[in-house]
Amino acid sequence: MSTVMNIIWLFLGGLVLSFEWIIAGVLCIIFIITIPFARGCFEMAGSCLTPFGKRVVLKSGFGEPARPITAFLWIVFAGIWLAISHLVIGFAQCCTIIGIPLGIQNFKLVQVAFNPYKYTLK
Repeated sequence: MSTVMNIIWLFLGGLVLSFEWIIAGVLCIIFIITIPFARGCFEMAGSCLTPFGKRVVLKSGFGEPARPITAFLWIVFAGIWLAISHLVIGFAQCCTIIGIPLGIQNFKLVQVAFNPYKYTLK
């Protein structure tokens, strides 16, 4: 069942969201101070292609956590925009019966959009 839902996900917003995460990762590399978030962005770009069958988990063992100024810059430059994107697409998907599970996955990914250094999908 998760394979079918992942295929539907790709056609109804998953590719666009994955592309947005790739753009966010490139922007993190361009703004030198947000480089710690780039790895999380690229991981999420891959995870965003097939979110069904995965859950949001707390990362561990990735060194020291991001500093508050870096986290603030992430939220301002990319986090809020990715979260809004997930919310808008999630609400649009919830307008149909078949899209409700897709919308729920988008709402789950909002948490990761705010803290890609802290959370991931596994």
